[in-house]
Amino acid sequence: MKKLICVFVLCALLSCMALPIAVSAAGEILWNEDFSTKAENDWIWDEGTTLFFVENGKLEGWDEAHVHQSNFLIDRGAPRVYKECAWKVECAGLEDGGRDAEEHGMSIWFADYISPYGDPENKDGAIVYTCGYNFEKNQFSVSVSFDDAGEQFKPANYPEEGPLFSVAVANAPVMDPSGNSTFTLGMRIANGKAAFYMNDQKMYEIDAYRGTKTATEVGSPILIWNQGLHCTFDNLLVTTPDYDLFNEGDAMNAPVANEGAPATEKVVETETRLVTDTDGNTVVEVVTNEVARPAANTGAATTGGTAARTGDSVVVVIAVMIVALGSAIAVKKFSSK
Repeated sequence: MKKLICVFVLCALLSCMALPIAVSAAGEILWNEDFSTKAENDWIWDEGTTLFFVENGKLEGWDEAHVHQSNFLIDRGAPRVYKECAWKVECAGLEDGGRDAEEHGMSIWFADYISPYGDPENKDGAIVYTCGYNFEKNQFSVSVSFDDAGEQFKPANYPEEGPLFSVAVANAPVMDPSGNSTFTLGMRIANGKAAFYMNDQKMYEIDAYRGTKTATEVGSPILIWNQGLHCTFDNLLVTTPDYDLFNEGDAMNAPVANEGAPATEKVVETETRLVTDTDGNTVVEVVTNEVARPAANTGAATTGGTAARTGDSVVVVIAVMIVALGSAIAVKKFSSK
């Protein structure tokens, strides 16, 4: 009898210990796309809209394939549009597509729509978040754009050219025809923040343009971009924002890989030289100068660059307008609020 009681007590203790483990995994997977088949209702496959295709269990495209987007049309089944979420996709640049492209890279896109997607009046526009990797520059970059009724704006205090943030990448992926040099790109848009990832490292995070309203009113389709490459995309996952998609442990409070690295560091340079004084004597002169140099980056996943945050200021850059097979760019200045 004593043995039975001990067994029951032990089982009760084990069940209590197991309970937190069973419920500790937060969040859920909303979409798991492995491209094993051509999912007709999950993506926009219309001729003239995409030149990507499914081959050998991957989404593949040549240099003329610029953009591929998830379905946003209600008449084609359940639209693949999402509000606050986290998502990532596996990328591989196989080779230069042969086209004389200004850049060769891959990127992902998410839009915070203030008016319904496809609204012909586009009354209040959208704030678009983009991150990607450039093979030639070995550079991860982030851009934010604002489109209001077809007009594109950027703050007057923002650099005239270039992304919002860019940084060189350690252990950089390369173009490889075998497809073995893969990397992941990802985002988390939630709680008034926009975070950007490469290979599960949080590279940059900003306060979202519309604060806690961001991505809460209208869902965004998922867009993936190709710049001048023969490339593949695979294993796309979309989850709720609290899901630990990037293996961070604490999904909502993970640190930025580059956070805290100063933009410049002060260095004292000393120069020793022989000079002739007013009496004709040769003397040793020591000249000391304090100069500012780019700081060494201490981020675990990156080298070079900085991670200065934007704070509460409006930080938006060139807007992307999707057209038949490419993109158009327009820029206009306005003051940040």
